[in-house]
Amino acid sequence: MSLQERYAEWLDEFDSDVRVGITESLQQGEYGTLKALIFREDERGVWVEAEIQRRGNDTPWTCRRVVITPQGPLDSALLASTIFSSAVIEDLDTQP
Repeated sequence: MSLQERYAEWLDEFDSDVRVGITESLQQGEYGTLKALIFREDERGVWVEAEIQRRGNDTPWTCRRVVITPQGPLDSALLASTIFSSAVIEDLDTQP
């Protein structure tokens, strides 16, 4: 059984919470829009990848983090989504 199958409920909750968090933060900061939220799995765990279409930039920007390790989630889905949403905005703040 894959990690995505084993933690499907956690990922559903994370997905829902993080979409709201990122979308609201992007709108408030006028950064752009959330174009895609993709989950991938490899030997290091389950990754989430947020693809952002930045205002005034034709090339989408991507932020990627592990949210579930082979040992399981590090935090609750709500806390993990808050941390990831914050990381996306902090990383966007450092972009030219």
